[in-house]
Amino acid sequence: MSFTGARVEDAQLGSVEPTERRADLVVVLEGEAPLAVAQAAFAAATRLDEGRAALYFDLTFTWVGRAAREALEAMMANSEYEFRSDFMRNLVAKARDEARAEGRAEGKAEGRAEGEALGVARGKAQAVLATLTARRLPLTDAERARILSCTDLAKLDAWITRAVSAESVAALFET
Repeated sequence: MSFTGARVEDAQLGSVEPTERRADLVVVLEGEAPLAVAQAAFAAATRLDEGRAALYFDLTFTWVGRAAREALEAMMANSEYEFRSDFMRNLVAKARDEARAEGRAEGKAEGRAEGEALGVARGKAQAVLATLTARRLPLTDAERARILSCTDLAKLDAWITRAVSAESVAALFET
């Protein structure tokens, strides 16, 4: 069997153009299929419906050898490459849209979690201040700012406990 460009030539099959009818033939070639066979399979798969084309692309990557797979991945990693087939353009656009949506969702979740943690910290800081105020312990602006700027929940919990019995605000910060 010899490989020339996107055409596969076989002594028994004759010349096989990468068409929908022959795409399955190209894909199922044995394990170490060279780059030309993979390119022919990809060319044939671009003429298929999206579901079948995705299957052919996946199967091709599964069956080609490591060197051909690395060469294909290197070609696809080139960010300046413009895909020629509508299938690949749509596939890349879909993947890009899904990645953006996933990134947005993760960002929102992280932001929500950070916001909740900040809210909890502010609530605990207010509890420290309320306890100190109820006990009529005088606070300087610097001490008030230190308490309000703290986001360490464990430290704030310790300050709440100490605020109940501390003889001064300075004693609150002693470890």
